[in-house]
Amino acid sequence: MKGSTHRRCYCRDPETGKPLGKNCPKLSSRKHGSYSIRQELPPTEDDGVP
Repeated sequence: MKGSTHRRCYCRDPETGKPLGKNCPKLSSRKHGSYSIRQELPPTEDDGVP
């Protein structure tokens, strides 16, 4: 199975109000940010041509 994980941070620059994204200094901590997981599953018998 193929898959991937992504982490997103919603912190903002206090001066500009813009999102910090990958520049957030707290991202070095595994507990900071939100994680999302994507997993590709193999097709089943019900999948395919209609």
